[in-house]
Amino acid sequence: MSDPNPTISNCKPSPPSERVEKDGYSARFYPGFVRRLAVRDDAGVETELYQQTSVYCLPPGTDKPWPTSTLEFSRPDGRRIALLIEDPHQQIDRIEVRLKAAGAPLVRAEVMEQVMGSGGAALEGSDPPPPSDEGEGAVVLICEDGPVLCPPMCPG
Repeated sequence: MSDPNPTISNCKPSPPSERVEKDGYSARFYPGFVRRLAVRDDAGVETELYQQTSVYCLPPGTDKPWPTSTLEFSRPDGRRIALLIEDPHQQIDRIEVRLKAAGAPLVRAEVMEQVMGSGGAALEGSDPPPPSDEGEGAVVLICEDGPVLCPPMCPG
């Protein structure tokens, strides 16, 4: 009788977590979700933290990556965030998160003025104001999904 979930001999299961560090940035993530991870600074310069270089092998009997994972990220100044990503149907292609600059106010001045000027009412139908350039060090965390997985794309 054959095994309904055979182990692919050339593909040992990959670790469920990866940690990368570069230029003071640090990230921990599930490589079954992340194909590429980068940071873009306020000058538009991208620093690549991670790029998939080999097939990510799922555990035996598994044909899809985990539906939920966490992406932890910290900056050189020690500030940290964690994102819980729930993508059971593999719909996410790319996530970009703009992180405030050090010393930036909790609420941008133009937002405060709009909200307070309207008596504190919600601003239905209005476009959000553009990102603020207040303070230096604003960065965009870029996470691209779509890693090469085994199965279905297993090494020969």
